[in-house]
Parts: sequence; C-alpha cells; structure tokens
Amino acid sequence: MILDDSGLKAPSLYHHYGNKEGLYAAWACRVISDTGKELKAALKRAKGHDSSKVAHVVFKGLSKPGAPDINQILRDIRLLENAESKMAIQQSYLTKVLHPVIEAIESYEPDLSGADAEEKAAVILSVGSVFTAAYSERPGRSLTPKGASTYFK
Repeated sequence: MILDDSGLKAPSLYHHYGNKEGLYAAWACRVISDTGKELKAALKRAKGHDSSKVAHVVFKGLSKPGAPDINQILRDIRLLENAESKMAIQQSYLTKVLHPVIEAIESYEPDLSGADAEEKAAVILSVGSVFTAAYSERPGRSLTPKGASTYFK
C-alpha cells in the first residue's frame, strides 16, 4: 500500500529508510516536528500569560481535528528494535515539543526553572494528550482557557 500510494519501487524505499521501522521513525519524527512547530508558534502568540495559558495552548494544539497522538508515538518506541530509530524519535520529541513548552513556562513564570519547569511541561503534555483525546471525542465541546486553568494553576 505504501509503495502504491507513493509511486516508489521497493528497492528505493528500502535504500532510503532501511526497513519498515526506519520508515515509521522518519514519519514519527516528521509528525513530532510538525506538531512542535505548531505548538511553538501558538506559544509565541500567547506570550505574556501564565502556565495555565501554556496548558490551554498545548491542549488546543493536541486536540485539533486530525492531530496525531504524540503519546502513542512515544509508547510505540518500546516496540522498535533499532536503537537509532528509538533515539531519533525521542530526540525529536525533546527538541521539537518538550523544550519549547519548557521555554514558554520559564518565560511566563521566571521563578520556575530547570527541573521544575521540565516537570511541569512534561505533566502538561502528558495530561494534555490524555485530556484532549477524551474531551475532543465529545460532540459540541471546545476547550476553553477556563477549562485548562482548572488543571494548572
């Protein structure tokens, strides 16, 4: 199916990605990178607020229709055999998603830095993924800043 949709021949695909796992890792890194770019842009637009606004921006970014389940990608890492593939996905998540959220938290809350900001960012991203997956399945619902601030004050 991948070959049919892409128009590539199997040797070209295997030459570029090595195997199906390499293809998955490349896709996952691309999805994470794209999500990170969107989150970073949204966080930049929200500058000047507190971490509840960070939570709101993250929740909205992760819950928009068609948004990938980043946590599922991270869970899938354990199923991969290639250490380079695992590392590439983890590194992409750290640099493209987690670090921008940490930077936003540190800029909004100067008293929070280092491990504290990292922990808060990780919690926002984890809870955000779970919360938005469940919340976005409810028809007619939209996430409001008030709803996000309920979870992070």
